[in-house]
Amino acid sequence: MSSQGNCRWALRVSTDVSRGLGHAKRSKLLADALGEYTLFIDPGYVPEFLHDGCGHVVQEVSRSSTKKLEKHISEQKIDAVIIDSYDVTFRPLGIFSAMMDDFGHVSGVESAVISSCIDSLNLSNSHIGGVPIAAGPSYALVDPIFQPRLIQKKDRNLCFVIFMGARDSKNVSMLALQGIRSVTLTAPITIVIGENAKHAESLQKAAVEYGAEVLFGASTEQMNDVFQSADIVVGAAGLSLLERMVVGVANIVVVLAENQERQAQYFCAKGAALNAGRFDDPNISDKIALLCDELINNTDMRQSLTERGMGLVDASGAQRAAAFLSDAFVHWQKEQK
Repeated sequence: MSSQGNCRWALRVSTDVSRGLGHAKRSKLLADALGEYTLFIDPGYVPEFLHDGCGHVVQEVSRSSTKKLEKHISEQKIDAVIIDSYDVTFRPLGIFSAMMDDFGHVSGVESAVISSCIDSLNLSNSHIGGVPIAAGPSYALVDPIFQPRLIQKKDRNLCFVIFMGARDSKNVSMLALQGIRSVTLTAPITIVIGENAKHAESLQKAAVEYGAEVLFGASTEQMNDVFQSADIVVGAAGLSLLERMVVGVANIVVVLAENQERQAQYFCAKGAALNAGRFDDPNISDKIALLCDELINNTDMRQSLTERGMGLVDASGAQRAAAFLSDAFVHWQKEQK
């Protein structure tokens, strides 16, 4: 076992077309804050950004390859594993094991848990059943490229952005576009989507028809610029929501997956976003339209959403989470002696 402060970290993250890139992004942010590490990821879907930086190794391991993963951990003398997955049941014995949680589930077998939306249980860096928990939005894992905008632009048409993830396999961007255009014919609309997205071509055609702009394959820097120029964003309720709150925009969220439910409910209850509901609601386009119309005509509400979001989330969560995990690992080491 490594000495205190010299821990060998590994992360196991699941990501594929249905999950998008959020898990991979936040795992890499946390890993970079921790230092040297090995990142294990599902084969066939390894985003290029995982190879940026230095001091780390990326290896592909299928979700069912428990023995292969155990072999990697043993050979590389890994001391601590962080799991960011809902269907990898791997729980290594004899080493520190932390979980990234979106549901508020703490089984008691973890060595530590990180959740940016668990403090509805009135917890903050506390414990459940002896398990230390880094709880609340101060542990949200947001790339420091996203920064609060300094100047609020006025006396112009409100600018809308639609971002339902790079893949948007369900084409929710189209529904959002129809909803926005039903209440404003002139507001600038930018749709952000991956260049290889399933519905990219049909969305481009619709954008021409509806007088919108499509930005394909935006980098993190470009996403920050897009959010900086927006007044209202209609988007998914995953990692991107946290990024948008850091920048400071009025957010309308659409829940695209089960793991986004809790986060959407949490931040909407805090007054930091408006919840249009699930993507598969047959009335989702109309609900988006109603919320957009409300925000267009209510400057105070837009300002309140912006300020509350910025007050909850900043871009330092990865450093806080890394410090929490390092401390938890040290305490765990002492308990093993």
